[in-house]
Amino acid sequence: MGILRLGVMCVVILTGYTDRVLGNMTVIPGLLLNERYNSNIYNSVDNEEADIITTCTPGIKLLEKTERLDVDLSTHALCYFYKTNDQENTIDQNYSGQVSYNLHQRLRVSSLVMHQIDSRIDREIDETGLIFDTSKRRLTKYSGGFKYIATEKATAQMIGSYADYKFDSDKYVDSWNAGLDASMIIDISELLESTTDRTRFGYHRYDYGQSIIDNYYLMVGFGHNISEVVTFSLDFGGRYTHYTDTSELDTGETVESKTGNQGWVGDMSVSYRQQFWTGQLNLSRNIENASGRTNATERSSINGSLNYRFSENISCGLSTSYYLNQTNNPLENVTDTEKTWQAAGSLIYTYSKDVNLKIGYAYSRTKNEADQTSTRNVIDFQIYCQIPLMES
Repeated sequence: MGILRLGVMCVVILTGYTDRVLGNMTVIPGLLLNERYNSNIYNSVDNEEADIITTCTPGIKLLEKTERLDVDLSTHALCYFYKTNDQENTIDQNYSGQVSYNLHQRLRVSSLVMHQIDSRIDREIDETGLIFDTSKRRLTKYSGGFKYIATEKATAQMIGSYADYKFDSDKYVDSWNAGLDASMIIDISELLESTTDRTRFGYHRYDYGQSIIDNYYLMVGFGHNISEVVTFSLDFGGRYTHYTDTSELDTGETVESKTGNQGWVGDMSVSYRQQFWTGQLNLSRNIENASGRTNATERSSINGSLNYRFSENISCGLSTSYYLNQTNNPLENVTDTEKTWQAAGSLIYTYSKDVNLKIGYAYSRTKNEADQTSTRNVIDFQIYCQIPLMES
C-alpha cells in the first residue's frame, strides 16, 4: 500500500503543479443500484443455491481535460447484500487514477495506478473466464508508457506494466507479474488502400513463488478498412516461454528445474458500425496471467457482441464469449484446463447522459480442472445516475 499511496500522491501533485494549464475540474458523484437473481451463487457443480443480491455502488469521479492534459481519478465501493446468504454480505473497493500528457506535438505519455479489493466469485469471468470462491483479493496495478508519432505514416507505442495479487485464503497463490509491450504501426495505403502494417512484440514475467514463467512473443499483421462501416485486423506470430520451478529437498537444499517451449499467438478483430447497428468479434491467443493459480495459462478466447439502437433513448445488445484456459507447465507434467462459455442480452433505456436503466440476462457454463460442469442463470435490473457538480 505504501507504493500505491506514493503513486496517488504523484498524481495529485502533478495535478496541482500543472494548475496553470488546467481548465475546470469536473466532479461527478454517481450511484448504481442493481438487483440480481443468481441461480447458482457459488457456481457449484452439484449443489446449486439461488439467491437475490442487492448491490449498492456509490462512487465519485474527478475529470480534467485540456488541450495537453487528461486526468481521470475515480473511486467506488460495491456493497453486496444477500437476501438469504447474508454471511456473504461484503464491501468491495476500487481506486484508480489515470494521467496522460502531450509532452510534444508528436509525443504523448500516460500512466495508471489502480488498487481494488474484491471478493465476487465471478470477479474475472468477463475478462478471463476464471472462477473463484468468495476469498478476498487485493489487486494493485501500475502501468506507464508513451505514444510517438514518428512521421505522418508511422506511429510507435510502448507500455510497461506491473500487477500484484494477494489473497486472504491459502487456497489461492499470491503472485505478481511485470511486462513490456511495444508496437509499430505504418500506414501503407499507397500500396494497399486503407491499410496499416503492424508489428507487436513483448516480454512478461509471471512469478507464482515456486514457479516463474518468462514469455516472449512477436506478432506481425495488418489492419484494413473493408468499407466505411467494416474494419478488420489480424496479428499472428510466435512465442517462446521459459519455465523455472523451485523445490526444496528433505535436506533443506533448494533445487531449480528449467525448461522452455514454443507456440503460436494471435489476435483477430472484425468490427461493424453504422447508424443503428454495431458489432464486434475478437479472437486471441497468448500466455496470460492466471490470478490465484500456480502457473500462467495459455488463454484462447472468442468474444462477440451485437447492438441495435431503436431510438436516441432505447437500445439492446447481445453478447457471447468463450475462454479456454490451459495451464501446461512442462516441468510438472500436469495439464489443467478450465473452460467458460457465456451468453447475455440486455435492454437499455437512456433517460439522459446522467441517468440510465438496464435489464439483462446472462447464462454461463463452466468446466473446471476436474472436468466438472457448472451452470448459472443471472437476471439483472440496474439503475445508474450521476450528478456533475462542476463542469467547464
